Amino acid sequence: MQTIETASDAIDALGGTGAVAKLLQTTYGAVYQWRTRGLPRDTYIVLQHALTAKGLKVSPALWRLRGAA
Repeated sequence: MQTIETASDAIDALGGTGAVAKLLQTTYGAVYQWRTRGLPRDTYIVLQHALTAKGLKVSPALWRLRGAA
């Protein structure tokens, strides 16, 4: 099982900036900024589900959630 290490890895694994923007119904520019700023906490449930559905392992720490390892 591949492990996702960065926000950019997560975005790429889900088809890129445009695909993630469409999935989350947000702008391309917002997702593009997440590549350097990190993933917003309010995207955790949708993105975590989409990534695990693809058989990818990702830590909640990628979203800087409190108590996440």
